[in-house]
Amino acid sequence: MKTSLLSQARLGNAGGGRGWVGLIALLIVGLGMAAPGSAWALGLLVLKGANASPEFAKVVTFSRCEEFAVNYKVQVTGGGEKVYLISEVFGMVEYDPVLLAVDLVDLQDYAPLLEVVDRTRRLEARYPAVRQESPRFLKPILEVMLLRDQGLVQYEGRWMTRASYDRVKEEQRQKVKDTRAMTEALERTRKLEIQRQEEEAKAMLKAAANRVKAEEQARMEEEERRRAAQRKMEEEQEKEARLLAEKRAQEEKEQSRLRVNWNRLGGGPTAALLKAEWETLQNWHRAGRETFPGMELPGAAEALLMQQHFAKGGTDLPAAMGSTQPATWVESADGRSLMIRVVRTAEAGASASGVPRSGLLMAFQVPTDAKGGPVAGEELRGLTTVVGDVSRELQRALPRAMTVALTSLPEAGALSLRVPLGVGEPSGYLTVSRPLLGEDGSYHLILLVALGLTDGRAAAPVDSVLR
Repeated sequence: MKTSLLSQARLGNAGGGRGWVGLIALLIVGLGMAAPGSAWALGLLVLKGANASPEFAKVVTFSRCEEFAVNYKVQVTGGGEKVYLISEVFGMVEYDPVLLAVDLVDLQDYAPLLEVVDRTRRLEARYPAVRQESPRFLKPILEVMLLRDQGLVQYEGRWMTRASYDRVKEEQRQKVKDTRAMTEALERTRKLEIQRQEEEAKAMLKAAANRVKAEEQARMEEEERRRAAQRKMEEEQEKEARLLAEKRAQEEKEQSRLRVNWNRLGGGPTAALLKAEWETLQNWHRAGRETFPGMELPGAAEALLMQQHFAKGGTDLPAAMGSTQPATWVESADGRSLMIRVVRTAEAGASASGVPRSGLLMAFQVPTDAKGGPVAGEELRGLTTVVGDVSRELQRALPRAMTVALTSLPEAGALSLRVPLGVGEPSGYLTVSRPLLGEDGSYHLILLVALGLTDGRAAAPVDSVLR
């Protein structure tokens, strides 16, 4: 399956010819700035009418278009999904609404929008039916062009005059310049202070030497003992500073190794969604939200997880969410299931019993049927077994949470849905993605099961946890 932006390349000159430069710009913006798997756009589809003559052509407006081998599946504006054979399609023009929200300052910023207008005008010239729909279709773009012609530019989400834009940019440059000047002034002050301290130290040493010369032999001996003690203390301080520097260097080396481990972790959509969910929880934690209440993982459950389900070894990750220990990335022997585990030690807030509290974020790939529902099989049984080995209560709650997620996901229009898994201890949530097309041509869901981890909304109603 391809997105509808890519389908324009297949249609060739059916729409009266296409500018490849504009098409490439649309692809770059549509694929680079829209959400992953974006097939959402505003577009016109020109279809055959009573016969193949352009005068009898019909126009369908759509908000989503997906291309398959022999047909297109579109979400008709004001209607439901429709399927049209490729042989029925005269031409197509579409654009992602995000093009209207980006910074529009220079000529090249408007190139994708101008390409949409140009392709629409070409279709108008050939197909009379397009002229009835094009004014409404082009209205948002033409309004932007009118603002541009009035000398306005769009920057950081608002329209302003070119002079105001230049002032904003100049203020930004001035802030950078002021910050640099302040930094340089502070550095000069610091160097002067160091020089003053060095001069004072030299003066004190000289005065002390003059006093020593004037003292009696007994005082000279005492002074020598004092100096010896001072030298010993300085040597100890230097040794302590050197050891501290070595320790910090070792810690930084270890953190660098852990960051490299994180960047090298797994490929494919399952690993990508797991890493994205983990980074989201990390960001929420840094923002001050409680994301790691943790759970007491029984020894038997821990042994089953690490020896039977995720026995392929682990990779250390940077310390996470208040834990004093690094997190660990592990995967199943067949490589289909992934897990990130983090342990909160006693120093970081373990339970009163002294048992460390764990957090698990597990990712599973489950095949789906034509309606997007999970297909019973080894993958689904493996998911149920893993959750059941942690908690039988969660195993019983899992089907209901999956049903809620799969039922609410299409209505929400989101790419994924977070549903609570709260049945006491442990608690967590389930995240289900929209069906994804795999390399083998079949569809699958990616399910993330979080235990002992929450974003503070896991106990909220389902319609309040959409993201």
